[in-house]
Amino acid sequence: METGAAAIFARHGSKLIQGARYAAQLLRHRVPVLHGHHIKEARGRERVSGAVFARTGPDGRFLAGTEKFRQVDSLAVGHGFVPNIELPVQAGCRVTHDPDLGGWAAAVNADMETSVTGIYAVGETAGIGGAEQSRVQGELAGMAILEQLGRIHRRQPRWDRFVKKRHRLYQRSDECRSYGALLNRICRVPAAAYGHIPDDTVICRCETSPCERSSRLSRTDSLPGAASRNPPAAAWADARPGHAAPSSSKSLRPSPAQIRKPSGRLFPGSR
Repeated sequence: METGAAAIFARHGSKLIQGARYAAQLLRHRVPVLHGHHIKEARGRERVSGAVFARTGPDGRFLAGTEKFRQVDSLAVGHGFVPNIELPVQAGCRVTHDPDLGGWAAAVNADMETSVTGIYAVGETAGIGGAEQSRVQGELAGMAILEQLGRIHRRQPRWDRFVKKRHRLYQRSDECRSYGALLNRICRVPAAAYGHIPDDTVICRCETSPCERSSRLSRTDSLPGAASRNPPAAAWADARPGHAAPSSSKSLRPSPAQIRKPSGRLFPGSR
């Protein structure tokens, strides 16, 4: 994966054009944009009426003396997206933690198949990367399903075209993943930001749970049910030689005995 932001953006010229259009709209409507600032405090009684923002350093820490207050009617704070893995987890699919994917995501091979034979995960369930990545992954999954069902095979005249198209999709998938990794790094909450949250801040309104309690639990090694909620992830066997599937320090590669051949069914229990 390329590490330079400029090099990655150069591979996605359409994103630069899209960003320029958004910036032009803000400029046309005279919306002020402050770079290097974060919201420090929201104020109000029955509803939000003001916000305190301040400049932050490279590590995300607020710089003393830069705080400013401004009256507001509404306040929106965003730090990107996180994958929705509820369905893969319920289906028994392995998950892996990778910050470049946006956090916990379904572990998939190059053809987007999960650790459960016949179940595929595309789009945000396999990592945040944008609409183009979802489209490419969907095509890869569809082609893999057609091959598993025998609808496309080596003896067909169109097999060569099939292989070439899949190779192009593999390359495009890598490009989308590089952009997604950059996007997730830009939107990531700085680690230092958590240290500025007052202990009495309500994190969960339904249980009136304050930040102090959440911080204390996060430092506990044995959380109730933690093992069942976050099972060890696996970098599933890859369909392409030399192409690494999403992995992390918390990933485990399955043994050959665990890798089953396709059953010909799209989902367990289907006919």
